Amino acid sequence: SGLTVTYASTLVGSDCPPTIGLLALKAAVTSTWPGYFSGWTTGTDPCSDSWTGVTCTGTKVTALDLSFYNFEGTLPADLSKTADLKTLQLSGNQFAGSLPA
Repeated sequence: SGLTVTYASTLVGSDCPPTIGLLALKAAVTSTWPGYFSGWTTGTDPCSDSWTGVTCTGTKVTALDLSFYNFEGTLPADLSKTADLKTLQLSGNQFAGSLPA
């Protein structure tokens, strides 16, 4: 006699590490193009809710394009939580700091 419990969890929305990283980037931007980040909100998913500038492969954030919006800010360490990010386009902006490994 025994009890077996199987539990599986998929993190989505604001609890998902890539979402945390992207929301940290949004918070770090000090000048924004009007409305650019309006869809980047807690409780939504960057892939299923099609966040502006975000490209996904399945449920994984694989590319981020913020090119030529003249954004300013410091790149946050939490950006490293977007572990599946393969392409990051930041041309035409004024970001400070270094890219997290």
